[in-house]
Amino acid sequence: MNRVRIVSLIAATLGVAVGAGTLFQQETMRQAEAMPDTAPVRAETSLVALATPAPEAEVVAEPVSPSVSGQVAMASVLPSVITTADPLAVPTRGAEALVVDAPLARAAGEADEAPQAGLATLATDPVLIEDLLAEVDACAVWLVVTPENDAMLDMSLFAPCDGGEKVEIDHAGLRFDARIGPDGQLALTLPALETQAEVTVSFSDGRSSSDRIEMSDARLYDRVAIQWHGAAVLGLNAYEFGADFGSDNHIHPANPAAPGDAARGFLMSLGEETDLAQVYSFPSGMSARAGQVELELEVTISDESCGQALSIDTLEVLAAFEAVRREIRLEMPECDGQGGFLVLKNLLPDLTIALN
Repeated sequence: MNRVRIVSLIAATLGVAVGAGTLFQQETMRQAEAMPDTAPVRAETSLVALATPAPEAEVVAEPVSPSVSGQVAMASVLPSVITTADPLAVPTRGAEALVVDAPLARAAGEADEAPQAGLATLATDPVLIEDLLAEVDACAVWLVVTPENDAMLDMSLFAPCDGGEKVEIDHAGLRFDARIGPDGQLALTLPALETQAEVTVSFSDGRSSSDRIEMSDARLYDRVAIQWHGAAVLGLNAYEFGADFGSDNHIHPANPAAPGDAARGFLMSLGEETDLAQVYSFPSGMSARAGQVELELEVTISDESCGQALSIDTLEVLAAFEAVRREIRLEMPECDGQGGFLVLKNLLPDLTIALN
């Protein structure tokens, strides 16, 4: 990850500075021994100044201890090193080059690549410093969202101190829950509902983490979602191009189909416990067929849902345009022990698919 790489670059840069400071201290002491009648170079002299021989007339009377020279070298070398194209090449004095030992930088974590110009702000940007401190925290939360085929989002969460915890996931108004594994990791896939796709993970204590990715292929899909809270069992049914109940083009939770077929859609169920969702997707922007897709909502009448009011949210996203959201309140039948199903037609708009 870039942020991990930045930490490594800082370690490498500091390693270069320590090495250069030591060499500078040695060079200063050697000059003092070679010129018995003069004092050492002034403390504030940097390695850049060493590149140009100083006029012999300019001599400083007051002596400077080697420890001070080393400290000054540390301060002056750091900005010089991290703004040069080659972090391991230190400015020279005459024909002699002060070269920092490359294994020193590699030991600090930068084996293959060299820091580029412009990293001087790393040590002075308070926001970046705060971010870096959070990154090295043992309980830092890492969330990464990457694009997958068929306008799907691959979400990876690493929260080492939150193993087993329940979290809420939000993307463009689509909300559902998930539980982090005992090892602190959570990985799942969800449909992209917008081209600038942002996913937010919220913890029970109020913390949250977000990541964003460009999803231009989201425009190729029409997507309809339902989401609800509680123990009710719902099913989104899609009858594609006049399909009959139970046929191959009747898409429902027991026959979700799979992405990648330009002639049919697919259904994805999300959520694990109480905040649940289902999303039906059809590749309208590259369809191999034309016609209507009829959508129905089926609700199971059970001991957990009967006699209660059920709130259902629906989301309709056509070609990645802004989602149209509807809130539905459904009064479930009284409990009579008979069970059964409620089939709600005309609750969701049909999709009109053109041949592409």
